[in-house]
Amino acid sequence: MDVSTAKKISSLWSSFKGWSRNRSDDRSPILTSAPLEGESYTMEDVFRVAEELQSMDPPGSSPCPETGIQEPIIPVRRRRRGSFIEIERRITLLWSDVWVETKVKRRGKICETICGRREEQPKVILRGVSGFARPGNLIAVMGASGAGKSTLMNVLTQHNLGSLEVRGQVSVTDSIEILPCVGEVSTYIQQEDVFVGSLTVREHLLLQAKLRMSREISLERKMERVEDILEQLSLVKCADARIGNPTTSDGISAGERKRLSFASELLTNPPLLFCDEPTSGLDSYMSQILISMLRQLALEGHTILCSIHQPSSDVYSMFDRLILMADGRCAYQGDIDKAVEYFARLGYQSPDDYCPADFFIDTLSIRPGDEENCNRKVDVLCDAFSCSAEARVIQATIEEEYFQARTEYESSDDIPSRTRSSKASYWQQFSLLLWRCAIDVFREPSLLKSYLVTSIGLGVFLGLLYLNQPYNQSSIQNINGFLFLLVVQISTTTPARVAAVIPNELPLIVREHRGGTYSSACYFLARVFIEVVTHVSQSLITIGIAYYMIGLNRNIFCFLVAVGTTALMTITAVSFGVFLSVASPTSEIALNLMIPIFFLFTLFGGFYMNPLTTPVYFIWVRFVSWYPAVFEILQVNQWATIENLDCELNSTLPCLENGEQVLDKYGYDQDNFVLDVLLVVLMTLGYLMLGGIVIRMRLRGER
Repeated sequence: MDVSTAKKISSLWSSFKGWSRNRSDDRSPILTSAPLEGESYTMEDVFRVAEELQSMDPPGSSPCPETGIQEPIIPVRRRRRGSFIEIERRITLLWSDVWVETKVKRRGKICETICGRREEQPKVILRGVSGFARPGNLIAVMGASGAGKSTLMNVLTQHNLGSLEVRGQVSVTDSIEILPCVGEVSTYIQQEDVFVGSLTVREHLLLQAKLRMSREISLERKMERVEDILEQLSLVKCADARIGNPTTSDGISAGERKRLSFASELLTNPPLLFCDEPTSGLDSYMSQILISMLRQLALEGHTILCSIHQPSSDVYSMFDRLILMADGRCAYQGDIDKAVEYFARLGYQSPDDYCPADFFIDTLSIRPGDEENCNRKVDVLCDAFSCSAEARVIQATIEEEYFQARTEYESSDDIPSRTRSSKASYWQQFSLLLWRCAIDVFREPSLLKSYLVTSIGLGVFLGLLYLNQPYNQSSIQNINGFLFLLVVQISTTTPARVAAVIPNELPLIVREHRGGTYSSACYFLARVFIEVVTHVSQSLITIGIAYYMIGLNRNIFCFLVAVGTTALMTITAVSFGVFLSVASPTSEIALNLMIPIFFLFTLFGGFYMNPLTTPVYFIWVRFVSWYPAVFEILQVNQWATIENLDCELNSTLPCLENGEQVLDKYGYDQDNFVLDVLLVVLMTLGYLMLGGIVIRMRLRGER
């Protein structure tokens, strides 16, 4: 080994900083500094030198006898597996004259009379913004707080626009369709990281691969893709660790969560990629790793836009193009290498030792106390750009892309896109989501233990409270009291437990459904199924323990009817809890709504008020509450076959000699048994349908 080669190796290994743009080879390692002065390294140089070291010198070798330099051990990086999903057609994103303003909420006549007729003025957020993003470009969208960069990203991805009025045109070439088409060929990596914490990193990625990758790709290749992504984003060490909850100390770190969020979206190799603050929560080294990976994707033909806040100089230099936003307008859009020169022409020279990103943000920011001068400066800069040659080039490019795309669209009926039909089938979606929901429940042993202890404890407590009831006049009230207590306890605790889970899970469901990962019906049915299994098992434990301890009707058929009725009641309670949960924005609101509702249901449940004396204007309660129907079923099942009841000699009350007289006294009819069962079944289906409709509407509203 000659001296020049040894010095070159030492420089490469010790600096580890920048990276060569001469090759688009996907096995390129990430370098973190510049080459030796006068030298130019390619990726092939790095791998060739590394392989020479491995073949010539064993690990832990002594210093080179010619140079005295300790030669580092450079591991030969395994060739990265290529993407399994090829980009069928490269996507160019265009947006022209986009205006965004807040919607004005019109007041009612009464409010106008009381509060006055002063109308609210809409706030303009974006002002005639135009631009384009071509394949092979990694574009940074930058600006000070309130500049409009997040709104621009939302407009381009059609996210969170419910309270905004948008004008202008956003298109992708080859199809020339407005915003909805963008979502079919793109993915949006948002700043907030939302996961199911009970899954491991590998399980999460494999689940996403099965749901989102084409069904034509084999399971083996999907697993290989997952392993490839784990390696690319340095997630191998935590691959088998649970994701955990960010609010607690368990689970993976914040940086690993950010990389996992990226990995989830990169599985399908989308041609158009939007990233909201991708380096948020990462240190400088991992930020460079992440952005360099995006750079590699851009070189492979992807179109990538990133909103980013004051990146470091190394990260800044990895981008190809720059969009600077200020006060809802575009202050610069063009090659990132020409941005400093452009501002210098306008009289704003960036210091040589100053990070360009910091300089641009500082120049375009609105400083408190000096708003007037800052706004004037921003207006001058934005006006200058709108009249510049760069702006004319952008407008000409947009018009050219529109013309070419229309021509190609009219001559071709085959426009490739990531449509939902190519992903997992509905049965696969349901089974995978059912597995995820089951993992989420059964990997919480403390929660399961608490459910088990509560169910057993309640059954034993009620059994001891009403232990061995004799069939006489005094036991009638005790047995009826137990049956109604069973109805109330199961019907109130079950929806409350459901309400503590689903609203907290909805942000993840909204994001995944927005990306077309699965249908709302598949998630809804999977979640309902798991909740039914979990809560029905608890209810059956309680009734199974207490039934014979109390001495209820010992006929085996009556026992099975009681168990079946309890299960049906639990399913109805779950369906009601699911409906109320998806209709409420938070768990707290859902629980607060349950208090008056269950008070009304309990009052007209059949124990505190005879059903025959219910006021006419409250009859409707019987058709929305399952309490009276279930209580009547349990009463008929308990008393209909009881032929003899003992009468106390010292009792002053009329003696009820059999079970039929008990039912007549309390206003229950054996002929209503089948009708009550059908009514409860219809209530269950009704609440499930309402829940499904509400969650579908919510998810559609969030799209």
